[in-house]
Amino acid sequence: MSGSREEVLREFVRHRSGLFALIVTIVRDFGFAEEILQEVAVVVCDQWADFRPGTNFQAWAMRIARNKAINLGRAARKELVLSPEALEGIESAAVAETRSGWLEALKKCMESLEGRGREILSLRYDEELDCSEIARRLKTTATAVHMALSRARTSVGRCVEGRLAEGEST
Repeated sequence: MSGSREEVLREFVRHRSGLFALIVTIVRDFGFAEEILQEVAVVVCDQWADFRPGTNFQAWAMRIARNKAINLGRAARKELVLSPEALEGIESAAVAETRSGWLEALKKCMESLEGRGREILSLRYDEELDCSEIARRLKTTATAVHMALSRARTSVGRCVEGRLAEGEST
């Protein structure tokens, strides 16, 4: 993720149903939960620059949703049915489920990658070699390794995104 506002908003839309489920679990009122989700969207839009690319968007957004639901629920004198500890457990489980799906998609995409790209990714991440050592082993230049590594990462990244999008639409 580039960390742009558009990317953060795309991630928000992608995780909207999970955020709504968390909120409704806290406040037990669908209409009120929808209002809170709108407030969460405002916070995400206002604080999009605070999100650090490479970190877990879902965990970041769930923390915002949890805090909004608790604070607005208390302000509206709604009975909150879950303790903060239970809410942390729900967040952790949701994040673990997402990570599990991501890892499964990554595994499948790596298996489908063929040729030089797969070999270079394996040398880089399995054997933890730097580009100059990979170039020496493959009898090529470090620049060629950088380019091939970039193409392979892009290919795997697109594949993972596609698999995750397929999983969410089913």
